[in-house]
Amino acid sequence: MPSLRYVAAAALLTLVASRLDAQGSLSTQGFGYPPGQFGTRALATGGALAEIDPVTPVNPASITGALTSLIFFQIEPEYRKVTSGGSTQSSSIARYPLIFGALPFGQRWTLSVSSSTLLDRTFETSSRRTSFLGPDTVLSTEHFRSDGSINDLRLAVGFIPRAGIRLGFGLHGLTGSDRLSLTDAFDDTTRYGSVTHARVITYSGAALSVGGELFALDKGSIALSYRRGLGLNTSVQDTTISRANAPDRLGLSAAFTGINGTTLAVRAAHDSWSRMNGLGGVTSNAVDSWDTGAGADVQGPRVGDYVLMLRAGGRWRTLPFQAGGHSVTEQSWSAGLGSSLSQGRVHVDLAAVHSTRSAPVGSKESAWTLSAGLMIRP
Repeated sequence: MPSLRYVAAAALLTLVASRLDAQGSLSTQGFGYPPGQFGTRALATGGALAEIDPVTPVNPASITGALTSLIFFQIEPEYRKVTSGGSTQSSSIARYPLIFGALPFGQRWTLSVSSSTLLDRTFETSSRRTSFLGPDTVLSTEHFRSDGSINDLRLAVGFIPRAGIRLGFGLHGLTGSDRLSLTDAFDDTTRYGSVTHARVITYSGAALSVGGELFALDKGSIALSYRRGLGLNTSVQDTTISRANAPDRLGLSAAFTGINGTTLAVRAAHDSWSRMNGLGGVTSNAVDSWDTGAGADVQGPRVGDYVLMLRAGGRWRTLPFQAGGHSVTEQSWSAGLGSSLSQGRVHVDLAAVHSTRSAPVGSKESAWTLSAGLMIRP
């Protein structure tokens, strides 16, 4: 029975992947789309502030910038359009990519817990097909649905050994599930019933991360982080069907703050997604990638009693999973704003991102992502 479950899960993953290629979707290949694990502020700057922003859970050292206890929640819907073979399909996805909490201890130590989306694999597609059942030729519609993600649960500790230096350590648990279903609905419902294949794949793994941030007086800072992926497994029911490794990541952000009320930043990160190859019992065609961004966070006008922070940025990266054997590239432009309310106890961030994704497979994909983050300081 374990071997049968293994074969069924692998076959369904392979079948869904092949149908996705036919549909022309570029961002939902392999084990899903990586939102980036960015807070709304970092997202608005093209990810440039990712290693510096306290609520973005990629650099455990950055949590010491929280200063006070806080809770942060983020919602991030995406509106996607795919053009392939002269036809266009539109879809929308509701994401809740980040929940973050921080609690300082004294002046030097900070503890944080967070849950962020590492890979999102939520989609639904359909296609027409012709089946030959004995002497009959039957038309049907195939529906493919995936509802799942791999989440990064992080427990982090930050420490300030001396003024101008921040250090941090993080322990990560990678967990999640993917509910896959394949339904063949025949047009002739009087003679043929619908056929549905379903499988729930669960993920479990771990990683460790370290980071640091160095301040150069009041002129800027440099922040570096490294996450080491450990084992990553897929299971069906209680049976492990495959093992691989969680991806490594090395990231660097550099920020200039020499202009009052202004932060100019750049970032580069390398993700070793190929460590996931073989997960799920299928060849996922994962490739290592660079993720680069540049952006600005500038103090804007005052609206009543509130000061608006204005943000903009650009981002360029390769997505982790190939389409038709070709790498998928993504270019994004972003803008946003933020402001504190209720005497600083509530902070709201908003961002809009327009992305274009391409690969030499005859398909194009564009998307608008809207992000809203709410921070509460109890």
